[in-house]
Amino acid sequence: MTQFEMDPRFAQATTFIADWPVCRVLLAEDARYPWLQLLPRCGFVTELLDIPREQRLLLMEEIALACEAVKKIQPDCKLNIGTLGIIVPQMHIHVLGRTPGDPAWPGPVWGHQSEAMVYDEKTREFRVAIVRSLSPKG
Repeated sequence: MTQFEMDPRFAQATTFIADWPVCRVLLAEDARYPWLQLLPRCGFVTELLDIPREQRLLLMEEIALACEAVKKIQPDCKLNIGTLGIIVPQMHIHVLGRTPGDPAWPGPVWGHQSEAMVYDEKTREFRVAIVRSLSPKG
């Protein structure tokens, strides 16, 4: 297994939240959506099948925990979970909340032609604190 290295594009578009047992948890830099990204820390992987089975099982638990965090941030949202990996091939899982009236509703946020909204520090800190308050079991 190779050492985990995060593609530098993530650092440009996210805020670090935590390292869980399997994933690095990041907050996407777009305040319009409660949006987390999970990066499996098991070397450089591009596909779910590249992750060892035991870690895949824990990964599913971490995805569920990220879903719980997004619902705590925005209880009335519809969860969207995706692993596109087209622009940045490093395996990562998007977990975000959508609501009617958001800029991309009802279409996908990926590739939507609108500018991200910059976080004010209070909102960023609130979202990060919610995620950090949850502890994965594993």
